[in-house]
Amino acid sequence: KRIMLTCRSPIPVKAHNISDKMSFAIGYKYFCAVSCVNSCLLNGMLIHIVHKRQEKVGFYRYFTYAFVIVDILYSIAIATVQPFWYAGPGMLGFFSIAPWNGYYLLIGIVYQFWFVSFILVILCNASGFVYRYGLLCSPRIVSFFEVPTRLAGTLVFLLVF
Repeated sequence: KRIMLTCRSPIPVKAHNISDKMSFAIGYKYFCAVSCVNSCLLNGMLIHIVHKRQEKVGFYRYFTYAFVIVDILYSIAIATVQPFWYAGPGMLGFFSIAPWNGYYLLIGIVYQFWFVSFILVILCNASGFVYRYGLLCSPRIVSFFEVPTRLAGTLVFLLVF
């Protein structure tokens, strides 16, 4: 008589099948929508707070308004396109898993909108750092942000370099 011993792992191993990937996609779609709503609500509260305390916040309120607008635009773009990325050897690709991804023109436009809003997030962060540095170290740097023609020149400089 032969006796076969089976070895069972204490850790359950789950087979990956298409239903697992679909459940992730459904969860991701809800995550994108909830994140967009959350962003709109919290940024709306931030605008309300800054508007009530304009004299205390000073000129920095314009940076706050810019951050809020860019953040809401970015959240809307994410919720619309619902990007899913894939990275392989020598490749990085973004795919839309939105229910309306069959509308190629819409998805193409929203991908560009998403990319531009991402660049604007970086630009807002960079200009905010430079402005705060100017507040701490050099009033001349602050003047580049408070005079409209200098502000336009500063934005062009940050976009180009």
